[in-house]
Amino acid sequence: MDELKPLTDAELTACVHLAEELSSNLLQQGNVANAQSIVADMQRLVGQVRRLRAGKWLDQAILEIAGDPQCCDISSSSPRAMIAVMRRHLQAEVSRG
Repeated sequence: MDELKPLTDAELTACVHLAEELSSNLLQQGNVANAQSIVADMQRLVGQVRRLRAGKWLDQAILEIAGDPQCCDISSSSPRAMIAVMRRHLQAEVSRG
């Protein structure tokens, strides 16, 4: 299996357009609820990916790691402590969504 590559911004935009086309087909079949849901879900997903790529949550995590006594000396730092900080900030960013 080939290595998965991150989607480009153009490909993310294409995903939204594809969802809009699928939605249009569903509307023609009278399936309004699913049509609206598909577009809204895809827009939300693409927005979330773009927001996470912006990396502000990562900046905050790095600042916290730099000030944490368990993490500030890289040669003797606790990888588990760094991972915990990174995960906490990522989860907070996702929750803000």
